[in-house]
Amino acid sequence: MRLQTTMNKKKFCSMIALLSGVFSLKAKRTVYYVNPDTSTSLLIMRDANIKENRYEYSIENEYGRTICEAVEAARSLDSVREFIAREEDYSKADKIRMEWDFKEDNGDSVKDGSYTLRLEQTSRKDAGKTIPYIYTIHLDSTPPKIAPRLSRTKVFRNRREELSVLMDGERSEKANLWRVLLDDSRILYESELSENEMIPFPVGIGLSYDEYRQLPSGPHEIKITARDCAGNTTEQALLFELGEYPLNLSVFSSTDGIAYRKDGTSSEFKYIGTGISGCSWKTFIKDGNGTVHFSREFEESFDVTCPPFSWNGISEATGQPVPEGTYTAEVICRDSAGNELSGTAVFVVAAEQNFVIAERGKNGGGPFLSGMQEDDVFKLSLADYEESPSSAVLCVSQNGTPIFEKAVDDISDITWDGFDSAGNLALSTGETYTFSLRVADGKYAGQTFEKSIRSGLVFSDADSEKSRRRILAESVYFTANESNIFTDNEFFMRNSKALRNIATALLLQMSDEDRVVLEGNANYTTYPDKAHMKKEQSQLVSLSRKRAEIVKRILVFYGLSKEKIRIEANGGDNYITSPNGKENWKNRRVEFFIEKTEKEEKPE
Repeated sequence: MRLQTTMNKKKFCSMIALLSGVFSLKAKRTVYYVNPDTSTSLLIMRDANIKENRYEYSIENEYGRTICEAVEAARSLDSVREFIAREEDYSKADKIRMEWDFKEDNGDSVKDGSYTLRLEQTSRKDAGKTIPYIYTIHLDSTPPKIAPRLSRTKVFRNRREELSVLMDGERSEKANLWRVLLDDSRILYESELSENEMIPFPVGIGLSYDEYRQLPSGPHEIKITARDCAGNTTEQALLFELGEYPLNLSVFSSTDGIAYRKDGTSSEFKYIGTGISGCSWKTFIKDGNGTVHFSREFEESFDVTCPPFSWNGISEATGQPVPEGTYTAEVICRDSAGNELSGTAVFVVAAEQNFVIAERGKNGGGPFLSGMQEDDVFKLSLADYEESPSSAVLCVSQNGTPIFEKAVDDISDITWDGFDSAGNLALSTGETYTFSLRVADGKYAGQTFEKSIRSGLVFSDADSEKSRRRILAESVYFTANESNIFTDNEFFMRNSKALRNIATALLLQMSDEDRVVLEGNANYTTYPDKAHMKKEQSQLVSLSRKRAEIVKRILVFYGLSKEKIRIEANGGDNYITSPNGKENWKNRRVEFFIEKTEKEEKPE
């Protein structure tokens, strides 16, 4: 039958071209992924020329062993092509079908793995003329492995942070489909590829502050779905909580005040706001009458930590040094979430000589306990005592808790070596120890004389000739995955005290040849899997370096020269308690060391 018109012929050719494209795509596919648990068989169809060629196919396993002997491919008639052939008398190539039920010839089902379907096209006229066609079949009934985690498990409506879905790439497989749902309703991410294509999870799927702050308070679920090319699906749910953050703003100062020197110069009062980040920072220094003598204001488009402030005692109102007295520094912060907090610090402005105050006994003008620390030994004496008592008792306490007690024979020569009553070393750098001497007889029988002494640098090794010595001091601790100590967390007050103690001691005792070494440490989350610990270490080195850098910033704020501070990042290797134990927070720390500059310096 001939086509009647040109227009019909064009339409017919267009239909044939379209159908040819569809079927040629099927013919060109050479890789198949199948789940044998959900499919009874695999059917592959291919264009063929049955009249001129003979077709046989066999199945081989991944080792090249034939598990299904060659059988002749059956002819398949396509209904759409049959219709075209009937209507237009149009001849097209035949189709052959190859079907496999995932069994060997003996009837045994095969295991998951890669198999090869080998099709051979042999000429009917020339048996030696053979063309092979190879199809790869992946049988896979195992869902893809994924290891997702959240960047944080608790976020706050009144605190701007980013919440991200992260995937451990080393422990996660690729997938043909990825979907991330929030509370089973909102799609945060979805990507589906064409057949046989698989990609890893994106670097990070974020849920911004502006997005999660609209959610109701309480627990929420993020569900990650991964589907491979064989149709196997894995789902894993991650939980996070939305709450209200208990914000706190404290004012942290490096000195007790401003001292006017005899040469006309003065020291500076340095301070900073801690506990919150904000986009607006204001500060005022006022006297007792409310007069403002100093003010500063900073604005940013995003939340930042408080900039350091300093004041030399010159009033911005008069241009003259302010009178001696008590002053208040106030810091006001407003963050991008609309929270506004303030904190204050009270300090003294006085002539330098007025900062030296002698500690006397309770009966002013009478005997008083004096003392100082020399190396790791505290030496004290009861001065101005008219008649030496026959007996006295020394009690040493720290933060109000007694730690040592002994009888004293000579009130002019009292020593304490820093060990508590149990024989344990109780000394720590920058801590204040209170010495109470109670006399039993004489004119002041029953009275107690006190002296408080702040310890200087205390080292774990008594050998002062060593080029590197660890400072015995409270470490600075961090919450998991964090490097910021300016936020109000469980370690905030502890860290504030530790930093002030160590900074004060360093400023007083460091020599020109000394250098501070800050060792940053982190905690393994993959312990005790050594292979994964090795891969995690690079991330932990970066985190521990950031932790040491933030401590360096604080020490510089206190007055230490940044050139005299060096940073080392240990990652997770230097753990002091089991990384998967209850006290693994102790591994997330920064420790302090002193080294001599003669030692070869390592690049930062």
